Amino acid sequence: MKETSNSLRIYFFIVGILTIIAGVLSLLLLNTISFSLILNIFSLISLVYAVLFIYIGVNIKKLLVLSPSFITTFLKIVLVTEVIEYLLTNLGGPPVQLILVAILCWYLIRNVKRLSINLK
Repeated sequence: MKETSNSLRIYFFIVGILTIIAGVLSLLLLNTISFSLILNIFSLISLVYAVLFIYIGVNIKKLLVLSPSFITTFLKIVLVTEVIEYLLTNLGGPPVQLILVAILCWYLIRNVKRLSINLK
């Protein structure tokens, strides 16, 4: 299935909204169970990423034409951050979230590159 800029917009909105929910819940639950500075830092980082996902969703058509590298670089940074978070917090646990984020980032990067070429 070939994605369009409008379907990518929906992906970025959904990921942004889900990331906001996960980040807020993570901050609230972590602080009630036990305080973990590393996990709180990653929760705050994820909230910043959520805002950027929504920003990209709002401006997807303009960014695909003018600066597709901004989108792909952001997605690569998200993936690297996820790997670092996994290594610092879940070492030995199943890497389900890491695998899902990697697949999503790969899929979005591939479609951003394809659409940016088609729109130029």
